[in-house]
Amino acid sequence: MSREVVTLAKKTKGEYSYNEAIKTLRTNVQFCGSNLRRILLTSAFPDEGKSDVTFALASSLAQIGKKVILIDADIRKSVMVSRYQVETEINGLSQYLTGQREMEEVIYNTNFEGLSIIFAGPYSPNPSELLEEDLFHELLDALDEKFDYIISKAGDNILAANAKYDITKDVVNGLNKRYKQNPEMAEKISGKSKE
Repeated sequence: MSREVVTLAKKTKGEYSYNEAIKTLRTNVQFCGSNLRRILLTSAFPDEGKSDVTFALASSLAQIGKKVILIDADIRKSVMVSRYQVETEINGLSQYLTGQREMEEVIYNTNFEGLSIIFAGPYSPNPSELLEEDLFHELLDALDEKFDYIISKAGDNILAANAKYDITKDVVNGLNKRYKQNPEMAEKISGKSKE
């Protein structure tokens, strides 16, 4: 089955330090060994650059000849379609996970050689439950057979909502360290802000 090609607007930061940081991230991923093929990018808060970094890493890996698929698993509030100015009607992950579409109907090739994408699809009020379904894990297993890397972007609430992502305690420890360094942020999150 020939996949539909979507054209993504080429949005680059253009900043030398940002581009070098993405290349460093790519190199570090490669040095983690051939067993590291699934990567999830998330953060604790909105607007911290998850979409940008996810896309930049995925396209950077594709530029060096890797076959990469980007999964936008931020089913609640994805920005990928609008940010990359996709003008065609697309099917997405939420439709696959609810049985409305088959796997091949939600995978799109892009105008970036070696990069395919699964968009989030229509808004879903229960993204955590959908991502915990066996169908999502079956999708990841099937994609492992076809791609060198699976780069996923999750919503900012994924740490609390979805334990099945197998996020390590190092991520949680890193967040705790960040909160300790910024007491005002910790107060806002805990609801104990004096504002």
